[in-house]
Amino acid sequence: SVFRKARDILIPIFLCIVRGMIDKTAVPPSDFNKAFLICLPKGSASLLPDGSEIYEAGGISKVEYKKAIEFLENRKEEEKKKEKDEVDELVEFLSDKRSDVRKEAATIVAGLTGTDYGLQTLTDKRETLISHLLHLLGKDPPESTPSAQALINLTGHSLEVVSLAVNKGAVERCIDFIKDGECAPVDLLLSLLANITKAEGGVHVLSQEGKPLEGFYIQRLVQLLV
Repeated sequence: SVFRKARDILIPIFLCIVRGMIDKTAVPPSDFNKAFLICLPKGSASLLPDGSEIYEAGGISKVEYKKAIEFLENRKEEEKKKEKDEVDELVEFLSDKRSDVRKEAATIVAGLTGTDYGLQTLTDKRETLISHLLHLLGKDPPESTPSAQALINLTGHSLEVVSLAVNKGAVERCIDFIKDGECAPVDLLLSLLANITKAEGGVHVLSQEGKPLEGFYIQRLVQLLV
């Protein structure tokens, strides 16, 4: 019923597209699936006395329409799976032997963390991703800077990522690299440290509460910043 209401507008548009494809005055994009044109629901022209539908030329039955919808939904799932595979490949590039490859991968990851979709997609890959990003914090600024930016966004988005980062030594690495001064910018490392210490586990690691060197990290951090 929705299509019947809209077809007066849609049909001329599709006719224009098809005619343009036929007479070569319009060229569809490379990923345009021409087979989809025959899957468009045309609606029935009339009803027979027994209630069965008569379809216009080029029309499809309800069963065929349902199959077409299922086909398109399956294609969507395949595309989502392809996207996930591409993200896995991107995460692997963070540990590549070539520094230029790692730099580009870290930059792309940092860019993805600037969107809600990217944050959620990368959060799903946190087990491997966080390890690689923490490792890159110790590299030269071209690699460590986007890695720190990505970690700041990820830890600001999910407490699960914060807990994982703490367990993988994020607090210790931040303090070590602040002291080093040759890796990621200090302001980024401090922002990351602030996010990490939002979780109770991060606070315990930073304060080293109950350990022989209790307060050592905080004292060291103060000395580095004064």
